[in-house]
Amino acid sequence: MGILTFTFDMPQTKPVSFDKLSLKESGDSGESKKKLQQATKLREKVYNALSKHRSYSDTVQLLEDYLPYLNGIVHALERPQNESDVTTIAFQWTSGLLEDSASKTILAKSKKAVFTRKNIKFELFMILWTYGYSLCNLAADLVRTATQSTFYMQTKEASILFRKASGIFQYLETELSKASLYLDEKKLPEVLPQSASTLQNYCLALSQIIAIHHAIESGKSLRTIAKLCVQVYRQFDSAKNFIDETVNHIRNETPTSAKYNPSGLSSSSSNYSLNSSTTPISSSSSQTNINEGVRIIIVQYRILYRGITLYYLALDANKDEQAGLSVGYITTANLQLKELDIFKDVKNNPFIPEVRRIYTESKKLEGKYEKENRMVFREDVPLAENLEIPKGLSLFKASEFVNDTA
Repeated sequence: MGILTFTFDMPQTKPVSFDKLSLKESGDSGESKKKLQQATKLREKVYNALSKHRSYSDTVQLLEDYLPYLNGIVHALERPQNESDVTTIAFQWTSGLLEDSASKTILAKSKKAVFTRKNIKFELFMILWTYGYSLCNLAADLVRTATQSTFYMQTKEASILFRKASGIFQYLETELSKASLYLDEKKLPEVLPQSASTLQNYCLALSQIIAIHHAIESGKSLRTIAKLCVQVYRQFDSAKNFIDETVNHIRNETPTSAKYNPSGLSSSSSNYSLNSSTTPISSSSSQTNINEGVRIIIVQYRILYRGITLYYLALDANKDEQAGLSVGYITTANLQLKELDIFKDVKNNPFIPEVRRIYTESKKLEGKYEKENRMVFREDVPLAENLEIPKGLSLFKASEFVNDTA
């Protein structure tokens, strides 16, 4: 199975000048003014990079240059003597998670809704989201452009970037949980901790998928690969739960505070089953403005790795001459893979040809295993609900993000 990635839309913004601020600090006022001027220059470079669609690597570097100065301003505005400056500047941003069809106003050439806040934390959060998106897209480019000779090194670098992005989203999840921004900005996904948790799990899952490819190439045991696949399923299951909560909040179906569960799984899915069949996207999903591409790739990966886990467990059971068990695993695996047919009409869906190739191979194994068991071993075939699923094996954690100040 190839490594399929998603390219996030980059948020757009308008220029900002920090020269309007008259920060009162105990230190050198001249030094403070220089830092504000430098922050304005760096913010202008970030604006230009986003509006002119500069490379993701350039954008990452500019964001890393700007962040320490922005943090310095955030900390300064938290001091009582600077209270009058808090609402001086209006920050305008579009979302990287909303569809273009959500447009009600226009910012530059974007058709997305524009969100305006006179809140420096809003600027900080959106810069961090943009940083995370940039790292994800940079990693995705490395995966897509990898050749047979460069696959290992490029995907290894991509895995590092995904874990770095996951750390940023983890930081955002923590900070957004403490903030009150979501209380009065109901339509912007980026102020919801659920959105950050979605992408934190998404990034870690892709890093784990890369590790699975490396494990297969290095000859790791079938059982080990199956355990790695279980963890990918769990991470995408968590991502799906969180993005569903985001969608519900955007559609005003349920209050955010009533559903948010930072543990990674909703209470209804804590005892997850690889054998359960679910409807991935509801028929009413068109009512939401959340980018459908993000939701679809998460759901497809969730179903796919449910099936691939069972596929590798079937191979492992067959190796150990557990004929009836191997038939049970491979039959259930194919039922899971067959679920992906509901996405066959999605335009330009790279999953479908890949899944059909895997499904064809897996169906051949099903026929082979059933024949062997029927003619030679004659073992009972366990029901799907009685199949043992090992615990997931997680290889990575999110890289810790430290928000430094200039």
